[in-house]
Amino acid sequence: MVYAYEADFERSEEDDCWYVSFAGFDEAITSGDTVEEAASSAADLLTLLLAEYLDEGKALPEPTFHEPPLSVVCVRIADEDIRATELVTVKEAAELLGVSPSRVSQLLSDGRLGSVEYHGRRMVTLESVNERIASKPAPHRPRKTVGAFA
Repeated sequence: MVYAYEADFERSEEDDCWYVSFAGFDEAITSGDTVEEAASSAADLLTLLLAEYLDEGKALPEPTFHEPPLSVVCVRIADEDIRATELVTVKEAAELLGVSPSRVSQLLSDGRLGSVEYHGRRMVTLESVNERIASKPAPHRPRKTVGAFA
């Protein structure tokens, strides 16, 4: 299903970035260094918020629009978006995986764990942690050979 909500983009000279908020979602504030980054971050945040509301069975805030609308962000919510709303901190992901938080950061940078920006924090999707646990990767360090090469 596609949802559309009005977004309010505000330029902050002090922070040198763009802030985006949504009416009806008081907790929904995100930012970006450019308008494009802020719009992308706003779409990600709106997807996460709507998926969370739907997953928890909460009533969605009624979209309201100015005449003409300020800015409109449209997102499509699918079942996989709802499953991705379960988030953990980097520290919690490290504990679940049995590795250090710096290793989790490396896995995030390599794209081997999924993450979203939520309230200004990088959060790890529980789905990606569970997928990694289910398909535990083999150690990647080659064994040392003893003796001369034949």
